[in-house]
Parts: sequence; C-alpha cells; structure tokens
Amino acid sequence: MDLLKVLGAGAKFDKRRFKDVVSLFEPSNKPVSMKKIENDLDMETNLIQEIDFFHNSKRAIEESLGIKESIAKVVDDNVEQVEQSKFQNNHSNDSEDNEDNEEINNDPSELQIFNSQDDIKMFRKRHKIRVYGTDIPNPFGSFKDLETQYNFQSYLIRNLESSAYKQPTPIQMQAVPIMLYGRDLMAMAPTGSGKTLAYILPILHDLKGSEKMGYRALIISPTRELAKQIHREFKKMCVGKKFKICMLTKTSAATQSQAPHLRPKFDILISTPLRLVHAIQEENIDLKNVHHLILDEADKLLELGFLEQTDVIFSACTNIKLQKSLYSATLPSGVESLADNFMKDPIRKRGS
Repeated sequence: MDLLKVLGAGAKFDKRRFKDVVSLFEPSNKPVSMKKIENDLDMETNLIQEIDFFHNSKRAIEESLGIKESIAKVVDDNVEQVEQSKFQNNHSNDSEDNEDNEEINNDPSELQIFNSQDDIKMFRKRHKIRVYGTDIPNPFGSFKDLETQYNFQSYLIRNLESSAYKQPTPIQMQAVPIMLYGRDLMAMAPTGSGKTLAYILPILHDLKGSEKMGYRALIISPTRELAKQIHREFKKMCVGKKFKICMLTKTSAATQSQAPHLRPKFDILISTPLRLVHAIQEENIDLKNVHHLILDEADKLLELGFLEQTDVIFSACTNIKLQKSLYSATLPSGVESLADNFMKDPIRKRGS
C-alpha cells in the first residue's frame, strides 16, 4: 500500500467522470440479502478451489477465509440496521401522534386572548383556518367571547346555549368577526360546517331589534328547501326579540302586494332568486334599506342559470352601506373573479 501511494503521488482521479466505477467500491447503507452473501462467498470458494495446488477441501478453505464469521457479521449488521430503522420510524410516529394529541387536547375556549400575531397564526393553523385579505379581524375562541369582546346581547347567548351549541366551528370563529367589522366576505367551508349560523349571529347583533323600516337583511338561497332551513335557524336564534322574518313564497308575496302597509314591518327576508325577481319586477318588494346581503351556496347562484336573476337583485339593493357576503362549499376561480366585480375589498376565508 505504501509503494502504491509513492507511485501514485501527484496523480488525480476524476470521480465525476468515473462515477459508475466509484459506486462499485462505495459502501451501501442498504441491508444486504442473505442469498446474495451466500452466492458471493460460494463463488469465491469455488474460484479458490480451482487454483488450489494443494487440493484442500471446501470446508478447509471456508475456515481459512473465515466465511462463517463473515456471514455471521453481516447478519448482525443487517439486524442492527433493521432494528435501528424500526426505532427511528416508531420514534417519528410517536412524535407525530404526540403533536396530534396536543392539537386535539387544546380547547378553543382556553384561547380567548391573543397576546401576539404568533398566537393568532397558531390558533388559525390549529383550526385549519386559511384567510386572505387586508386588515383581517382576529378570530374568537368561544361563544362567551362574543359577549365579552363584542357585547353580544344576552338573548343571543341564551339562544346559543339552549340550542346546544357548545363551541363555534372554524367558519364561525373567523366569519363572524369579519362581518361584525363590516367587511365583504367570500367564505368557503364544507357542508355541515355551520355556515348558516356564521352569518345569522352577526346580522342579528347588528340589527339589534325590529325598527319597522322595511327589510334590512336579505338572504338568497338557490332552493326552497335551504330557504326553509335558514328560516328555522333564524327563528331559533331570535327567541326573546320581536324580529319580523319573512320567507318569500307565493302566498307571502301576494299578501305584501295586496297590503303595502305591511311591508315596513318586516326586518329580514329569505327568498329564492326567481321568486324575489318576480316580486321586484311587480314592485311588491322594496330593498332600498337592505344592509346585509347574503348569497348562500353562492357557487350555484353565480352560475349562468341564476346570474341574470342575481344581477336584478343586486341592482335593487341600493343602500350605499350594503355589505355583501358569499357562503359556499366550493368557490371556483370563475365565481371568485365574477364576485370581485361587485364586492368591495373582500376577505377570503377558506378551510374547515
């Protein structure tokens, strides 16, 4: 070896050029199979037998080469590598499980006060709240926060408790403050995530009570079935207040047509697009005082089938302080681009 070093002094070996050759002599971290080890050692033994002038037995050659010890060592090394790999995987899985448990065990009601922006980011991350826009209001962690931070009237808190709502959902945690601050909103969340309550609460809080000045909140639904559900939820949350809520049907539209003096008595209107457009064209509905306009299942309402009707409704809502909110399980890019044309600096909320 010393002679080779002396003879090769000053010589350079280009490892990049001969990388295929170099790879043959580099040790591998992968465990070697027993079958390959035995085949290689058998080949070495047979080769030595062919050039053995003293005709030693195969057993003697194996003992002289230390083949059994070599196999045992490789087996031990392989076992050690496998065990180490298992340990690392288990340790990694345990760490992930611990992190998941920490997230699950965190009660949102404990995070009522945010001391820094990092606290807010961690809260949103924990609840999978993704929000985009400027001057985004902070989320809230429990329904009790609505009373302490936003001075919600006691009847709303009582109705939440009596309706068995224990904790707000992620869509409610972020959408309610956005609407309370008067911002336009595009909210996307899965079906069953509590989107309806997310806009009912800020609407009722803002309206305060019945004022007999006509409709001040308008909720548009693509189907009559959904409109009925929204109407039931409003009635449930209005217990203790004398809000007048109208679900526009053929009968209620005819009543308002025949008795115009009844129109100012209503505060909240829930309707499907076609029924409302017909009432607007017949001048049976006045929407000039509408302050809150909600499109529930906005992805359907802004499709070609409803688009012309939705445009007529928007034109009838002439209040300069009109606040617009879109709620949907999906918001395709085309719908978002269309919504940007009639919304003012909207905040986008995505997630669960």
